[in-house]
Order: sequence, then structure tokens, then C-alpha cells
Amino acid sequence: MKYYRYTLCVWLAMTATTGMTATDTTLATIPTESVFFDEFPTITSVTRLPQPKSETPAAVTVIDREMIAASGARDLADLFRLVPGFQVAYPRGHRPAVTYHGLGDEYTRRMQILIDGRSVYGALFGHVSWSTQAVAIEDIERIEVVRGPNTVSYGANAFLGTINIITRHAVKDRGSSIKLTGGDHAIRDAVGHYGTGFDGGDVRLTAGYAADDGLGELPDDNRTRFINIRADIQPSTHDSLLLQAGMSRAEPQEGYYGSAFAPPTATTLDAHSEQIRWQRRLATDSEISVQYFHYYRDVNFSYLSNPIPLGPPFGTVQLPVSYNGTANRDDLEIQHTLNPWSDWRFVWGAGAREDRVESLPYFSTTATVNSHSSRLFANAEWRINPNLIANAGAMLERTDFTATDLSPRLAINYHLSNDDTLRAVWSKARRIPSLFEQYGHFSFSYQGIVLEQVYNNQGGLRPESMNSAEIGYLGRFPRTDTTVDIRVYRDKISDLISPVIIPASDLYDGLAVSFRNEGEVNVDGVDMELTYQPNRDNRVTLTYARMHATASTVSSAAVISQQQLEDSVPQYSGSLLAMHRFGSNWSGSAGIYYVSKMLWLDSNTAVPSYQRLDLRVARRLQISAARGEVALTVQNTGKRYEDFYSEQFFERRVFVSLSLDFL
Repeated sequence: MKYYRYTLCVWLAMTATTGMTATDTTLATIPTESVFFDEFPTITSVTRLPQPKSETPAAVTVIDREMIAASGARDLADLFRLVPGFQVAYPRGHRPAVTYHGLGDEYTRRMQILIDGRSVYGALFGHVSWSTQAVAIEDIERIEVVRGPNTVSYGANAFLGTINIITRHAVKDRGSSIKLTGGDHAIRDAVGHYGTGFDGGDVRLTAGYAADDGLGELPDDNRTRFINIRADIQPSTHDSLLLQAGMSRAEPQEGYYGSAFAPPTATTLDAHSEQIRWQRRLATDSEISVQYFHYYRDVNFSYLSNPIPLGPPFGTVQLPVSYNGTANRDDLEIQHTLNPWSDWRFVWGAGAREDRVESLPYFSTTATVNSHSSRLFANAEWRINPNLIANAGAMLERTDFTATDLSPRLAINYHLSNDDTLRAVWSKARRIPSLFEQYGHFSFSYQGIVLEQVYNNQGGLRPESMNSAEIGYLGRFPRTDTTVDIRVYRDKISDLISPVIIPASDLYDGLAVSFRNEGEVNVDGVDMELTYQPNRDNRVTLTYARMHATASTVSSAAVISQQQLEDSVPQYSGSLLAMHRFGSNWSGSAGIYYVSKMLWLDSNTAVPSYQRLDLRVARRLQISAARGEVALTVQNTGKRYEDFYSEQFFERRVFVSLSLDFL
């Protein structure tokens, strides 16, 4: 028994590191709160059924509260450096880009992002506006990251992966607290909480402010304010109700120093969301839930350019430029979970969504551009015997501008022992085009004359398609206090929604960009996550990813070449987060992050590989009737590195945080 476990682990690790050179051995670590000898954590984000990690039909990384605190991250996106195969960069200081095994740009279009089960990718571009999510990092209970397609459970944007951000139940935050952060780069953050109980429930109010000066080479200062309220109500022994609402305003700078066309300009991004979820326990083995949420986002970004010489007949003029627009989303979903037999569990449901966008600049019309979609989903778990579990599921989804698509998944988990599990998964996923990819028209005009037609999308797009196959191993080694999670996969992506050059009737160059289906990419890779936890005071987790991409069927009209698609997938990436408690009052952590050379698809030049070291030290405090913590964090202790674009750098940041809980 011992022999095959260690042989299997070593073989998979060797597969993961084949071709790695001495300069590419930076790995990564992620601590977990549960002690090593606890059971594998329960996951809800893969099939919508609560399952131990050893029985989910996908690889999952869990980022818990201790990891979040030890990382020293100030924003949500920065946390995903802790996940094997993820890349994070900042094209502007306030606008992070997050992707899983490459193929990334400024917009996270190929991943589903959920906050308490509410989808937060945008209706206009299909992206995530990280800066307008009214969620404090301190309110997060844990983050479950599904590494691989999960369209079967959460729809078309769960293409490369799913991030499910789960916030804390209001009962856990009674009383009041405050956290203040200040440091260089004009970092000024504050967040406050107040929670109380009432007959039948609890409520928590959170308000926050965050500010910094972004990246040094850009005018991208940002100020963000938000407020969030959550109520958890128990009307009866069988019913529970979640009510949640949030509002935010971000005021980032856009533009470029020295640019005549796009000078530094103040922007306003307003957003609000409302969510209600009712759950009823029908029996000990059956539950029904109904959820509705609404999301609104408004962009106010318009300005006059500096004087630009256009030549005859215009002369030198100031061009009016606008990127204004509003987006609304309404989503209703019902879900039923049942356990009709001892060896079978089911979850099924249906949902409907409406997206509405109004933007004269992006669609060349004042009319509302909308999209309606509907979905029907089901997942089944069959425990064939105590050691063999089968999972099967499918999502049937339809939108106004695509045919009905079926996304299935089949998986087998086999327990070699209580501590060792093999997993084999096959799935098919879709990504539906965004409203802008389908209908967008964007141009610069003056006195009714089109000076430059930037986008002129022709429509008729098909969804992107992916066939994914993986084998995985999850093992626990009590003698060495270690757990290992390895995923070996092949993703075959076709019908990429790609920008191409087409003729246009403008005065600038007679060309425009349109999206169409062309290009295929195969990504082969290995993700590995290793956690060492000898006791509650020490944790080390290594993560490592090795990837290789092959692209084909890219035409000469494509804006992004075949080579650029391949270069967007970094060959290696990894992270390390180690945490140690020094007695009862002091703690420290160190994070090391590494990404090999890669190209973000919005830029023309690949950025070199980088290594980054973050350090954090904290001391617990007891001040009169308050207890808390003071912490010093240094992000990127070494030299600055190129981040998203070449000649755009992430520099060292030092800040101090003081948090107090009032008893």
C-alpha cells in the first residue's frame, strides 16, 4: 500500500516537472486552516452538492481566511497568485487582469466569478470589474477555485475555471471593528464593521475606502468607496433567508502622460447589487432554494482631447471622446437537491437571465441592447461502492443570439485508500460571446464625420468550444504531514472569438476590427499543490504549474497571431506562502511568486519572467476593551518587475495595518 502511494506521487510529480530547468524551480505554497489530520474540506462549488475534496469531479484550491491574511493582499485579484496556473497583472493600477493558464487580456472573459452564488461578470464585455465589487477582504470566509471548466454547473463563462467567493455568515461578526492601512504609493485604506443579532437572525454592515496612486508610469490613481449589508434570517426551523445589498463608487484616473488624444482624465464607476436567496429543508435528504439578484454598473468617462491637428478642412481641434455606458443584469434561479437512495444524490435546477446595456459610444445607438438567456442544469452523484464514485452532469443553455448548447461532464473518483484518490474527468464547455463582441460598433467622429472606425462587429458569432480531459491524484501522507493535489490535463479550444481586421469607411486608415470565430488552441499542462502542516503554528503550501500551448487555423487578418496565442501561455508559474506563529502574540509569513515569460493579449510585447517576494509580520494587541493586530507588509521586496506591458513596472510597496475588534 505504501509503495504504490509514494510511487504514484513521485511519478506524477516527475510528469509535472519534466523539462524544468534549474532557473525554473521556484515553487509555491499556500497554507490551509484545517490541521493536516482533519478530513479533506467540503466543497460546494463543483457540482452544487456538498462534497469532500477527495470526491469532487474537478481540481479545487481553497483559500481560507488565514491564507488571505498571511498573503498581505489589499484587493481580491491579488489573492489568485496563490492558485496553481493562475496569472495576475495590473494593466492599470486599479484594473487587475486575472487568467488561468494564459490566453488572458485586460478582461476576464473565460472564467465565472461568483460572490455568494451571484455571478459578477459584466454584461457589456463579459469581464469582471474587480474594483466595483462591494466586498471587503475581511468579510470573506473562503474562496473555492475550480481549476478547469465548470460550465455544467454555472454556465458558459465557467469556461477555464470558476472562482466562488463565499462571505461570512452575519452571526460570526457581532460587535464592531475597524481596520486602518497606510503606506507608500499613497496607500490609504479603511474598513469598518458592525454586526448585531435580532429575533430570528443577524445583520452585518460593512463600509470601506481604498486609495493608492497605482503604478508609477501611469496616471491611474484610484479612490474607491463601498458599503455592504448582509442579513441572515431563520424564519423557521426549515427555512433560511439571505438578504444582501452593496453599493460602490470608484474614481480612477485614466489616460496617459503626454498624450494629446488621451490625457489624464478622472473617471467615475458606480455600481450596486441586490440579492435574495431563500432555502427550505423539505426533508432530511431534500432541499429547495430560490435566488434572485440584480446588478447595475454605470461608467462616466468622457473628456475633450488636447488640441490635435487634423489638417484640412478641420484644422486643429479638441475631439470629444466618450466611453460612457450603463449595464443591468437580472437573474432568477431555482434549485432542488435530493437524495432518493442511499447511494445516489441529485441536484437540478433552472434559471433565466436578462442583460441590458445602454452605450452610445460602444453601440452607435441610444437604444437598449439586451440579451436573454435560459438554462437547465443537473448533476448526479452515484456511489457505486465505498471506494468508487461517479459524477455526471449537464447544462442546457440558450441565448438570443446563439443556438441551444449542451455542456456535459463525466467523472470517476476512485479511493485507493482513505488517504489516496484518483480522479478522471471529461467535460465539454462553451463560452457565449459578450454583447460587445456580437454587436459592438465603436468609432471616433467629429462633426458627423467618422475619423476612425475602431470596431465594427459583424455579429453571427458562435460560442467558443472546449473539450477537456484530466486525470488527478489527491493524497495525504500522515507520516510527513503533507497533502498533494496533482492535475494533468489537456484542453482543446476551438472557435476562438478573435479580433480580425476588416475594411472600413473612415478617414484614418480605412480599417476596423471585428470579432469572428477563428483559431484553435490546445493547452497541455500540469498543476500541483503540496501542503505541509506539522501543527497549527506552521503551514507551507507549494504550487507549481507547467503549461504548453499549440495554436492553429489563425488567418493573416487576425489581430492576434498564432505565435502570440502560444506566447500568452507561460511555460511555468508558481507560488509559495509560508506562515509561522512565534508564540502567542507574534506571527509572520512570506510569499514567493514566479511567472515565466508571457504575453498578455492586449499588449504587443511579452513581459520577462519575474520573481516576487512578499513579507508580513504581525503582533496581536490588547488595548483596554479592544483586541486587535498591527501588521507590517512589504510587497515585492526585490527590484521592480515588468507587469502587463513592457516598460510598465510593479514597484516595492510598504504599508502598515491596524485592526481593532471592540468587545
